[in-house]
Amino acid sequence: MRISYIHQFIFFISLLVLFIACDNEETAITTNSDTAPQIEEESLPRLFMETQTRRLRVRETPDLEGTVLYILSDGILVEFLYDSTNFTTEIVYNRKTYNANWYKIQTEDKIEGWVYAPFVKFLPKKENQKLVIQRETAELLEAANEQQPGISKKQQKEMRQPVNSSLVANYKSYLSNLDKNNPNSIGQAISRFSAVFIGHANENTHDAAYVAFHDFYIRTLQILQGSTNMNQYQHLAAEIKRYKRATMQNDAFCRVLGENGINFSIQDGKVALAEDVDFIYRVFYRECSIPMRAYMNQYQLEVPNLWLEQNELRIAPKELARWALAWNYFVVTYPDFVWHSDAKNRLKKQLKLLLQGSDKTPAFDPESDVLKASFLQAYRHITDNYPESKIGRAFAEYTTTLKANNWKTSASMTNAQNKVLESLVL
Repeated sequence: MRISYIHQFIFFISLLVLFIACDNEETAITTNSDTAPQIEEESLPRLFMETQTRRLRVRETPDLEGTVLYILSDGILVEFLYDSTNFTTEIVYNRKTYNANWYKIQTEDKIEGWVYAPFVKFLPKKENQKLVIQRETAELLEAANEQQPGISKKQQKEMRQPVNSSLVANYKSYLSNLDKNNPNSIGQAISRFSAVFIGHANENTHDAAYVAFHDFYIRTLQILQGSTNMNQYQHLAAEIKRYKRATMQNDAFCRVLGENGINFSIQDGKVALAEDVDFIYRVFYRECSIPMRAYMNQYQLEVPNLWLEQNELRIAPKELARWALAWNYFVVTYPDFVWHSDAKNRLKKQLKLLLQGSDKTPAFDPESDVLKASFLQAYRHITDNYPESKIGRAFAEYTTTLKANNWKTSASMTNAQNKVLESLVL
């Protein structure tokens, strides 16, 4: 393998041409008020690629030595994550020499990784537009768990099965005796779950056992965080910000952490221990109920991704609106869900951020007190796409009040925000 470094200009010019070929998300939303926030384009369009080879390896890092996370067959659609290497890798494949960079992509199963550029092809504009609509609709339905046709009678019956409380209580007792100072205890807890529950209990019992495991897992994570000298891992910050995770090969302790579902993340600007959600879900996802899987789908988008770092919102408010829509639907649809209170708290937190923003990303401009355009765009996304829903009506009323108040914050607007919260989560 030979690595050659090339100037980034050529690559970004080619991307610019590609972006122009794709329709952007709505670039302006105006109102009748002269003081209304003018919404300019604030997010890049979603772009999809199609694989061009029978065995395309998705790697953890952009090099031929990177761990293979998945292998895609020919004709599979993946999403481009707007990241590419600024170097090229030369390979010989089927007697042909390639010298190209790597693209970061996400598969339909939410696996993120790097693929070699010559073996994927961007979709034409019209095909991409159609796929974006299909994916966004499917993702919202999946995250909110609005059931699509095809649920079997067996699945419906399983969703009504009672929890085996005795079995779960015994599992909790087992977890309480494990050493929370030892990351290998997580692996022991997983092994116990597999032995006791899989094939021996219904999905609702699996849900309750997973909640018990997760409580133990988080508590162990907190104890390890307090007892580990994190100063020696602060150099991983750049890697984590770029790849959303670190390669757990720094030392023997890191390898043990990685083998037991713990990775690194950025918390309050510093490297800290964090959940390896992908690792955990590989064990529990298929064993839990349909509502729990819907919960996991949305949770996996949020944790431990750096979407709210040091009280700064790192995603577009419109994306936050999509998350709030998902949790809103979930809370209404599954009032008896084992983690209903947690889902409700997540909805409440995200609604507050939508309405008020955060300290470092306020919804209203600190100097003019006028609502920022990106937040109005998020509200429009809710009201335009879900006008007949309860959340759609709540935000429509709130937007009307905003307009009447010249789009400025005030005590009356605080009351209007509280009204939205009361109608949806309080």
